[in-house]
Amino acid sequence: MTPLITYTRHLVWIAFFSFFFTHLHAQEVGTYYENASLGLEALTWMPDGNIFLVDYGGGKVHRLDPDKNLVTIATGLNSPVGGGVDGNGYFYFSEYSTNSIYKINSDDTYDLVAKGNGLNGPISLLLGEDSTFFYVTNYNDRKVMKLSLIDSSVVEFTGGNGINGPDAIIRAMNGDLIVANFNNNRLFRVELDGTVHNFGMHPSTGRMGYVVRAGNYYYVPSLDGHSIARLDSAGQATIWAGTGVAGFQNGPVATAQFRAPNGIAVSPSGDTLLVTEAQGKIRWITNLDGVQTSRDQGNVTPSILTYPQPFRDQLQLALHIPSVPTLDLEILSISGQSLDLMTISSKDAQSINWDLSHLPQGMYWVQVRHEDRILSTQKVMKE
Repeated sequence: MTPLITYTRHLVWIAFFSFFFTHLHAQEVGTYYENASLGLEALTWMPDGNIFLVDYGGGKVHRLDPDKNLVTIATGLNSPVGGGVDGNGYFYFSEYSTNSIYKINSDDTYDLVAKGNGLNGPISLLLGEDSTFFYVTNYNDRKVMKLSLIDSSVVEFTGGNGINGPDAIIRAMNGDLIVANFNNNRLFRVELDGTVHNFGMHPSTGRMGYVVRAGNYYYVPSLDGHSIARLDSAGQATIWAGTGVAGFQNGPVATAQFRAPNGIAVSPSGDTLLVTEAQGKIRWITNLDGVQTSRDQGNVTPSILTYPQPFRDQLQLALHIPSVPTLDLEILSISGQSLDLMTISSKDAQSINWDLSHLPQGMYWVQVRHEDRILSTQKVMKE
């Protein structure tokens, strides 16, 4: 596929979502995709619009493209579960029963990265602070490990202190980690030195699914509670979506029904969730609180350009954001860790020269915010 065709398809995908979500009511639940032959577990929404689906029941990993074409990449697997993305944008997935981690290459082949040697029921992967390792949740021995992307070695990071059957791990708003237990409804905040703190609890009892952060909140499905909880930065939780009665009812989040929701992912734009559930369904929820979306920008209409692509030490930004006094510009790792931040006056925003020579090579997010509202999120690459 030529670069022009690929670029055009991405523009069509962006235009479709912008139009589609602009005409929705706030926080509506709908059905994005369904295929009853899939036993869906985790999913990851990539920056280019592709979605990686881990098919636990079928022993497969699939890629769902922006046109909703399903491409099967890996087959014959034994209980694939979670996934993660490295600093160059490559997708990795775990195989629970064989204690293995695999990497999917750009040509859809996949390679074994690590097996055993400290992995014990691995599930989720989160890219580390310097992009040289993954945090990996070990379900069986109740630990979080570090998997080196340099030599595939595995060392223990933390465990115990309530961590019991961990599956999900994500980046917290303050740069710490959030770890969630599958077999009860507890979440923990883990400092980067391994210190574990209680963070919050899903209001429903029973098995808890994966976790994602979007805007100012954390979102957590409950398989047995047939609902999705939302937690604030202090860990206070409420049932946010679903009635608690199993079903497949679309509509406003308060009256919608889910059946055993488990995997959850956030869109590259940060305003939409995808949720996997029983019978191979993927549901979407859009217009999330705390995230600027196309339908509520009002007179804040951003024009943002980042160049060159890829860049080396200096990233240039050309911005036009009317009617706001200040802007926050932030560089984040692919996994969501804040790496650099500057606040500027919008009158000075027309041309910014950002020195990012301290960052290693790889992919990053550039996020533009105004008063905690995300105006734009763009992917950039440093060479």
